[in-house]
Amino acid sequence: MDLANVDQRPVKDEPPQEDTFEEELIFISNSDFEELESEIKIENFCSYGKDLEPVKGVPSKLKTCKSKIAKKRPLRKQTDTFKCTQCQKTFTRKENLESHLRLHAEERPFECSHCSKSFGRRTHYKRHLLKHEKRPHKCSHCSKTFTQNSSLKQHLHEHTGERPFKCTQCSTSFARKSHLQVHLRTHSEERPFECTHCEKAFKNNSHLQEHLRTHQEARPFKCSHCSKSFKLRSILQKHLLTHAERSFKCTQCPKTFLQNDSLQIHLRVHAGEDPFKCPHCSETFARNSRLQLHLLEHAGKEPLKCSQCSATFAMRSLYRVHVRLHTRERQYKCAECSKSFFKKSHLVEHQQVHTGERPFKCTHCFKDFKCRTHLRVHMLDHIGEKVPKCSYCSKEFKLSSQLLVHLQEHTGKNQFECPHCSKSYTTSSTLHMHLRTHTGELPFKCSHCSKLFARSAEHQEHLRTHTGEKPYKCSHCSTRYTQKSSLGRHLRRTLCGTKSD
Repeated sequence: MDLANVDQRPVKDEPPQEDTFEEELIFISNSDFEELESEIKIENFCSYGKDLEPVKGVPSKLKTCKSKIAKKRPLRKQTDTFKCTQCQKTFTRKENLESHLRLHAEERPFECSHCSKSFGRRTHYKRHLLKHEKRPHKCSHCSKTFTQNSSLKQHLHEHTGERPFKCTQCSTSFARKSHLQVHLRTHSEERPFECTHCEKAFKNNSHLQEHLRTHQEARPFKCSHCSKSFKLRSILQKHLLTHAERSFKCTQCPKTFLQNDSLQIHLRVHAGEDPFKCPHCSETFARNSRLQLHLLEHAGKEPLKCSQCSATFAMRSLYRVHVRLHTRERQYKCAECSKSFFKKSHLVEHQQVHTGERPFKCTHCFKDFKCRTHLRVHMLDHIGEKVPKCSYCSKEFKLSSQLLVHLQEHTGKNQFECPHCSKSYTTSSTLHMHLRTHTGELPFKCSHCSKLFARSAEHQEHLRTHTGEKPYKCSHCSTRYTQKSSLGRHLRRTLCGTKSD
């Protein structure tokens, strides 16, 4: 027990009783005092600032002052602990246990007087109150405001691209010190936080607590916009983004963003700006992720490559997230064909392949598309955006992913092999199409007649025979065709001097 906790209020003068000293003392034995003295440093002053005086005739190591103490209490070493019966956590103070129990009971006694929010812990309540305080420090690049100037300075790194906190073990750098501290754990193999239900271990306690919820049936994190609930707060936060309005729209392409700073970074691509400069050479980059990959070349290190596809990463954390895409279950299966997807939204978009629906329309011309990614690729034709050329044959591409696939043609890496024959392919999607030649699968059915097709492109070309659509136009005579091959034949005949059909 702390000496400062002893009640030191003055007491009324009463006649002294037998066998008591003029001053009332706190009685402890020599052994108890030695144990206590080893635990805490006892200053030679009382709380009133008076020098303590030895008491004659008392065989223990006691000192007192002339001020009276109201209560006689044996002074002892604090050994009591308070254990939670629901999760076995222990606390040294009863009030800490009571605060913890509110989490199990879902009690929220601390209510905000400014809004309707309530909290189970006083610390969380006080942290929330800061949101209602004046935020005088405003960012000149976006609408965010801050209570402290130091918070604003940290935030500005996100706009300037400055990343002053560098990892000493690799070339990765961070805008915030806290992000660096989290990253440093990736270099350490120590995982002190072990799960009591399975063999998994974690580098920090918060990850363990999130993992423990996967063993429980409860899904405590509920979405306020729909009926969905989640086991982990992080998954809820990702889900909430699907409800958020993407109010920041690019004026040059159909992309939209949740935050203005994300839009500003994207606009650099259209403007041709490359703000991320290599400190070792003259190379510049539009995105920091590309700079980080480039820095590995100077450090003589190889980027982390995915064994399932051609993706490369400079940061181990991003690599691990990507690898999970290949291992997690594709629970959303298409009823028309054998394809399956991680997300329901991806399945819905895929089903338009079978229905022939093309909801994504170009605002510059009359073309429409089955999926948003195809529209984005098409939009690049209107704005003339190109990514760097192939270093082997100077061919240009609109998407970096297309360039990576193309490079495999030069390196000879066909990593997706057919289990039925000797053929191999650069992409899993190409292998998937090839497998249909062995299985005889024809997933694409014409809605006008009963014809079936193995490939979506063949299905789309066939549909034009019913709709009369002729998207392929000759630049010489304006003749239109339903199929690209027909236009090709026409051009060859025209160039050879043969009469146009």
